Amino acid sequence: MKKTRKTLPPRQKKAPSNPAKKITSMFRKILIALAFLAVPIAWLIANEHSVRTESDLSVIGSGTPVAVQIHDHSCPLCQRLKANAEDALAQINEPPAWRVVDINTTKGADFAN
Repeated sequence: MKKTRKTLPPRQKKAPSNPAKKITSMFRKILIALAFLAVPIAWLIANEHSVRTESDLSVIGSGTPVAVQIHDHSCPLCQRLKANAEDALAQINEPPAWRVVDINTTKGADFAN
């Protein structure tokens, strides 16, 4: 029996890389990453504004009613109290100003003292 050698198909040359396709692909990946990051970043910005407003103590002593909670973010009871207080204030026709003072900050500890 005669052995025959299989012939391999000729190698195809790689098409030259297209820098425009690489840039488009990279740009697409960056846009996808930004889309995934946009929501958390927007939430952080909105949350920061809310926290800043809640911790502004300049309204205290101005003659307008203010409800202040001395708060520890790591305390589950404090978190529950804050949620309950916010729910209760939302049901009042003319609620007092709502402020939250973080006990773990210097400003919050001074206020608590």
